Formats: sequence, structure tokens, C-alpha cells
Amino acid sequence: MSLFQEPSGLWFLLALPVIFILYLIQSRYRPQVVASLLLWKRMARDLEAEAAWRRPRWDVLLALQLLVAILAGLTLARPGALGGGDRRLVVVLDTSASMAASDVPPTRFAAARQQVADVVNGAAPGTRISLVTAGAMPQVMVENGSPSNVLDALDAIQPEGDAGDLASAVRIAAGLAAPEAGNDSQVVAVTDGAVNLDLPRQAVQVAFKLVGGASQSLAVSDVSLRRPIESSDYLAGFARVVNFGADPLGTTMTIVADGLAVDRSPIQVGAASHAEATFRVPANVEKVSVVLADREALAADDRVDMVGFARSARRVTIVSDAPGIWEHVLSVVPNVSTRTVRRQDFLTQTSSSDLSPDDIVLLDNVVPDDLPHSGLILVNPPETSPLLSRVDSLPRLRRAVSFDPEDPLLMGVDIAPLTVLQVVRAAPPSWASSSVAAEDTPLILHGRFGDRRVVVFAFDPEKSNLPHLAAFPLLMANSVDWLTPGRQAVLHGGLGSKSNIQPRALADIPASSAAAVVPSTSELWPWFLAAAGVIFALEWLVAIRRG
Repeated sequence: MSLFQEPSGLWFLLALPVIFILYLIQSRYRPQVVASLLLWKRMARDLEAEAAWRRPRWDVLLALQLLVAILAGLTLARPGALGGGDRRLVVVLDTSASMAASDVPPTRFAAARQQVADVVNGAAPGTRISLVTAGAMPQVMVENGSPSNVLDALDAIQPEGDAGDLASAVRIAAGLAAPEAGNDSQVVAVTDGAVNLDLPRQAVQVAFKLVGGASQSLAVSDVSLRRPIESSDYLAGFARVVNFGADPLGTTMTIVADGLAVDRSPIQVGAASHAEATFRVPANVEKVSVVLADREALAADDRVDMVGFARSARRVTIVSDAPGIWEHVLSVVPNVSTRTVRRQDFLTQTSSSDLSPDDIVLLDNVVPDDLPHSGLILVNPPETSPLLSRVDSLPRLRRAVSFDPEDPLLMGVDIAPLTVLQVVRAAPPSWASSSVAAEDTPLILHGRFGDRRVVVFAFDPEKSNLPHLAAFPLLMANSVDWLTPGRQAVLHGGLGSKSNIQPRALADIPASSAAAVVPSTSELWPWFLAAAGVIFALEWLVAIRRG
């Protein structure tokens, strides 16, 4: 049994009567030499009246052209045979943080991988198998492969440190299996069920295989670190512990900084409630861990590890012949060290060879031809710089009249008093946006130039009141933070509301009735297209032989 997937292509069959009419109206006479036309004159009038519509005689070219038109119309209609295609099996593997729990030895994830291997090895011969991971961003690891393809990909997959998106992964998997829904195709999801899943019926049946089973009572759901304004000697921390059980529980929370316990305190958490605690750690700490003393079978939420601000410490290379104001203002920016290089030394590259991608380079009134591959702060770039085009050469007095308090460089900064005594008007470049602007020129910009983050001061700070503003140190701190992704004011850790990793029962999802009746098909139009090509070539050969 066959069907047409694009019935509108059958309109091409209207070419059949067109071809036939062309044969009707064209002359079918052949030149012939005769001795006299006298005997033909009486028949001329009848011949002229009937010649245009005479019954066409049988012709091989006519038959071939009609056959080509029929095959072309059928090809455009995309005929297919019902029941064709192979069975598809799509396996979804949960890679969320809860899969690292150890209530199933050695971990839930190891047990899940074994479940996937068993499902794949038990598939019927000829089944096309796909593998989808259900992490924070679901990914198709294998599409329409063999069992060996899936098993090879399985070895390289590891659980993630965040909550997964199982619902999206199942929808993706159902979409992969849907083209062969009529061939008993199926989706199998291997998960611990630590998710509230509410999915409608999919195009194919979705079956769940669960791993794990122990319940989780206490979990560290949220941890944050911030640099307090009043001190640079320590970091202020916050932790929230959640009790998912039906009884009040107590435990001990330990704060570990770079491998050393710096704080330990008891904590009581009510039934189905949470408790909060604050702590302090040294400002130069690189790693902070919040650990619950009573470790349960599900260890994924009994400990939260975070990277401290010291990991985002940066060195700023100041390229300037008058670096005083920059050395002074950067000395108060947390986790920043500086070194100074004369402009001539930097241009000769005698002092720039040891730059790392983590360095920040401040270029004062100089822009080398070969820009460093690091974060850049450009101060009053010269007119020859390709990064900022000057509109004229006349220095002017300008004041800050346009700025966005939500701009990343201006968070918490009062830049309104900024006055520049001498600035040469510049055209805003396409790669940057203005953080601060005067009436007719940008003053402070930031953006991405190629693969570099760049902050631009379009004026000489020594010819402005910027060094005397209280906002100057915070402006530079914000600039360093923006040039260093991850140096935000507050660091966050934990899974938040998704920290409940105890398993739930998940019921299989039957295929929707609307999708189940859609039969699978195998494409036949390539064969029709090939036949049309062969017949067209044959017609061409016949026409050539006739001359």
C-alpha cells in the first residue's frame, strides 16, 4: 500500500493534456516531390480546415514524453510505501547532579549506565538506536546508530553538577522516534526520578527505568559569598539547610576554607522547613566548602563546594609613562596586583612576552599594532587607533549627560559629576556601547573587539575630575570585574529549589492516540525520479536519431 506525502505535486500531471494538445495542433506532413499539384487543388481547402485538428498518429516520442510527465508528477507528490522503515529506540540518560548519589553502589549514575547498556543490548536486530542526555542542556549524543555506537558514547558521559531538564530531553527523544511511530518505536528514560515530571502523551510510548531508592532528609540548598564593603579582610558567607523529612532534625555544619575547618556550629531544622546560618572566611581563600556532619546515603547535597574570589585574582599591566593615578586607584581594588611598563619598552615587546590570557593590560595613550590577547583598558587612545575614530582634532569641554545606572561598569557608581576639560569628539564604534556619554561624544565605553573584552576611556583622566571623584575606585573595580567573567560581587552555589533529590515514582507515558495511527512510510520517489531520468534520456536519443 502506498500514499502521497505531497499530494499538491500531482498538479504537475496537468502537463499531460498540454503535451497531447501540442501534438494535435502541430503539422504531421512530410515533404514529398510530385509531378503536378493539379490533382491536389480541390482537396486543399478541406486539408487546411482539418490539418490543425487531425487525429494524431501513434508516435514513440509522444508516448515517452507522456511517461516522463507522469513520473515527474508522481515524484513531486513523494509517494511512500506504508509500513516501511525500521524500529527506533531512543534512550534518555539522566545526568543531573542527583545521579551522583551513592545509595546505589557505587553511584546512581553507574547503575543507570548499566541499565542503558542492558536496554541497548536487548534491542531487536535492525533497531536504530539514539542516545539523549538529560542534563541542564539536553544533548543528542547518538542518532540512529548501532548498539556499539551507543556503548562507546556511554563511556564518556558523566553526571553534571546541576539539575537536569528531563522533560525537554524526553520531548527531544520522542521527536527522534516519531517518524517510525508505526513500527513500535519507543523512548526509554533511565533516571532516579528526582524530578517533578508532568508531561502530556508523546508521539511514541515513553517507559521509565528507575535507579536509587533512599530518601534524603537534610540538604544544603544555597550558599553565597560576598565581599563586605566595610572590610577587605574577610568574606561574608550565607548557607541555607533544608529538611525534606516529616520530623525535626539536627546536624552540625562545618565551613572548610582551603582544606581547613574555620567554623563548626550545630544547626536545627524543623520538619519540612529550612534554617539559615552566616559565617566568615578569609578574603584570600580559593575554595570554600559547606559540609553537613551527618552524611546520608544521598551525598550530593550534603556538601557544596565553591571557588572563592582569590581564584579570580588578576594582574593588571599598566603601560604608561605617568602611571601614578592608575597604580593608586588599582591598589584598592580587591584581588588585583599591578606592574608598570614604559610605553617604549612595551612597544618593543621586551616586557609584553610574559602576558597571560588572564592578565589585564591598561594602555595609556598608546595602542600597539598587535593587540594583546587579554582584557584591555584603553585610556585616551590616539587618533591612529582602529578601535576608536575621532571626529575632529579640537579638544572640547564636556560633561557626563547620558549614562545607565544598570550598566555593568556603573553598578553603584555616581558618575554624574564627571567633567572632562579636554576631549576630542569620537564616533561610537559598532563593537562597543557607551557607558557614559556627553552631548556629542562617548566618554566611557565597553564591548568586545574580536575575542577581547575592552573598556575605553575616550579622554585623558588627568584632564578631568575623574581621579578626584569618590566613584573612581568603584568604577575601576567594576571594569576589572567585567573584564574578568566570574568576578561578580556575590558568588552563589547549591541547587536551590532543585536540591530535593529523593526519588519519586514515574509512570510510563503511553503514545497519544493521534500519533499512534500515523503509519510509518518508506520513500519511493527516488525510484520514480530515476525512472523519469532514464526515459528522458531514451526520448532524447530517439529525437537525435530522427534528426
